[in-house]
Amino acid sequence: MSTNASYCYTTFNKIQWIRSSLGDLASHRRHGEDIVVADGGSTDGSFSVFETWRDKKKIDILIPGPDCGEAHGWNRALMASTGDIIKPITDDDVYDYQSVQKCIDFMKENEAIDVIVTPFVNARIDDETSRIVSHNAICLPPPNYRETFVRERRAMSTCGLGLVIRRSALAIIGLFDPRYVRMDYEFLRRCTTSKVTIAWYSKPVVLRIHNEQSLSVTQNQRMEFERELINSEYRFVNARQGIHDRLRSIKQIVFDRRVKVVAGSTGGGTPPPATTQLDVPLLFEQGHDILRTYTPSEGEFFVSGADARLPLIFPGNLPLLQHVAARSRLGRAVWGV
Repeated sequence: MSTNASYCYTTFNKIQWIRSSLGDLASHRRHGEDIVVADGGSTDGSFSVFETWRDKKKIDILIPGPDCGEAHGWNRALMASTGDIIKPITDDDVYDYQSVQKCIDFMKENEAIDVIVTPFVNARIDDETSRIVSHNAICLPPPNYRETFVRERRAMSTCGLGLVIRRSALAIIGLFDPRYVRMDYEFLRRCTTSKVTIAWYSKPVVLRIHNEQSLSVTQNQRMEFERELINSEYRFVNARQGIHDRLRSIKQIVFDRRVKVVAGSTGGGTPPPATTQLDVPLLFEQGHDILRTYTPSEGEFFVSGADARLPLIFPGNLPLLQHVAARSRLGRAVWGV
């Protein structure tokens, strides 16, 4: 039986984080929403906690490990989930679930939207005090959104922590690619070059905490290499229609020495054991306070690439916008109507 929405939570050896992160999720889960946990084969006692929570009905589906990295874990959770709308959740970041649920409700009311992307907040912590010492918002849509996406249909990427995905769109987009540690970056490239309809939400819904177990810390060098590799792979997609631009793009791909097979068959990305004991509940309390300060001055809204002349989409307006967009060549290309 399908549910309204599924939260897909993937984790490995994050015992000091899971009680706060999963507890926060469980306390905000609404009726008709389920929680799917994919454990990568934890050896730090995490799985026993998950079993207890499953028995207490705080989580609905528990998938044991091992896995081949975060992408594989998310894919296992996606395939086991039952929701029509899917929200991937990480195990060491702070989410504003009220804003996440606004995105879910927006997708329920507007069936033409396949993917929602949101801003996020980067945060760095002091290991000794367990306090967030700096933070900054990465906002969307980007300033060049109209030119690169709407007019030229170019591939774009950002952090995928705020992704909300309609299950039926996975038949077009595909699953997360387990060859990559930076699988959300590659996934968003596919989204922006596929025939799916994307909306951007104006408010940050997640605060990313950089810590010693974060893949962005432990796998930083590999992730930077993967970013260059993914960019190289999409150069041909981003080339303009002119034959000279396409030939130039092919030449870049052929002769770019950075384009080579990523070492290993999967993205892997296994975090090391924690060596610093953090006050995670304090970090989550501070993270929620920070997220509340990032309310956009112009208000909360959704913006879609369906038509550059109609930037704002509020719940209930989509049928009209789709009708208008369908009357233009751009609208037919983006909406598939």
